[in-house]
Amino acid sequence: MIVSLAFVPQNDLLEALDMLENYLPLELEPILAYFTNTYIGRIRNNGTRAPPTFVPSSWNVYERTINNQDKTNNYCEAFHKKVQLQLGPEKRTYLKKGPSRLSGLRLSGRD
Repeated sequence: MIVSLAFVPQNDLLEALDMLENYLPLELEPILAYFTNTYIGRIRNNGTRAPPTFVPSSWNVYERTINNQDKTNNYCEAFHKKVQLQLGPEKRTYLKKGPSRLSGLRLSGRD
């Protein structure tokens, strides 16, 4: 259900997040808290939201879906390309190669 937030109009994200919080089981609260902090921004003590690590415009696909466009963005494509280059042409799994092969990759999409 959390993933469905990517398909909500950006102006409606906070309302959708509030609705989602009421329906998720308690054991999923840590995951929702992580998502909120990382992708929407946590609420500070003064009531304002901190800027998220990844702003909604970088991950929200509502407009792209409505306009029948690709759902991925350049950051995502660049990251996948780096992973493919690191792993090589053989089709090995991540676990067989080990995390050391991916240590040079940055997940922020800003390199």
